[in-house]
Amino acid sequence: MTSTARSLAAVLCITLMTACSSPGSDTAFKAPAGWSSTPGLFGRFQMWISGNAQNNRQILMLIRADQNTNIEESNNFGGTRNVNNVHHRQIMICGDQHADYFTGRGESSSGSNHAPVLLEGIVTSVHNARYVAVYIRPAALPPDTQAETAIRSICPQ
Repeated sequence: MTSTARSLAAVLCITLMTACSSPGSDTAFKAPAGWSSTPGLFGRFQMWISGNAQNNRQILMLIRADQNTNIEESNNFGGTRNVNNVHHRQIMICGDQHADYFTGRGESSSGSNHAPVLLEGIVTSVHNARYVAVYIRPAALPPDTQAETAIRSICPQ
């Protein structure tokens, strides 16, 4: 193998490893134990899922963006639609880190039932990145304390 081919192979290998990294890898973020994880996409997006049916499926999403990116909640965040009644308040996480905490209501966009869902999330900055962590659950389910703790764990390591 030539040195050019070795260099190209090394760059490809590093790119593939980076493409699968978790967006929270440079933070203290800890996903809930026992939840299924999707692969991290380009170090920018990852999801964890609990439950196997629409009436008990819970989703946790972590998104990492550039510091100057304005991260807004969407009307179809994480498979939801018609998100409304969104409330924001400033909170502190990790002791002394400012964060925007938001809650809202929406509907599941999967299936024909469009069951009501509740969202809660955190938007904060760590190092030179802006993070949003969102926990989505059916409105009929009590909150999972591990998921609520996870969204508040976006702290510097």
